[in-house]
Amino acid sequence: LLLLLTSKITALSALTAPSKSMNPSVAPKLIVFDLDATLWSPELYTLRKIAKLGRAPRPGVDVKLYPDVMKIFEVAATEFPDTRLAIASRTDKG
Repeated sequence: LLLLLTSKITALSALTAPSKSMNPSVAPKLIVFDLDATLWSPELYTLRKIAKLGRAPRPGVDVKLYPDVMKIFEVAATEFPDTRLAIASRTDKG
């Protein structure tokens, strides 16, 4: 079973409350996350101007995780221990 999650992080909040009666045989084998505008903000291509200023983007200042991201990862790790997490991302912005 491939579970593709590419919508906004609020749409992923269902993972934060898994059913206690979930059958492990129906747990997803793979959860795929998009990155920009799903796990964090802003889209990273917009930070190139910071690099031109001679510094790296600062976590939590220039790039911020959406509020439920860490909880979703924690729940995925504890409730779905055999499920792999992956990322899929691309940009056509120069």
